[in-house]
Amino acid sequence: GTPVLALHAGGHLDTCVEGLTGVWINDPSVPGILDGLRRFRAMSIDREAIVTHSGQWCPQRFADQLASIIKEIQWT
Repeated sequence: GTPVLALHAGGHLDTCVEGLTGVWINDPSVPGILDGLRRFRAMSIDREAIVTHSGQWCPQRFADQLASIIKEIQWT
């Protein structure tokens, strides 16, 4: 339930949603980070929404999706 300040690149692209789970920074320089921190401080934080969003990557969901794919492959 904790939002992040993340560089708009790499694996964060799948997990961070601007304004919901965190704030993107495009420039990792001091001015870029300060701008991100200003936007971060102005952000309304909904910890429950962040936890719900992060549930997409929980181990049980992964296992369930993998089992579903395997079952689908066995029947085709």
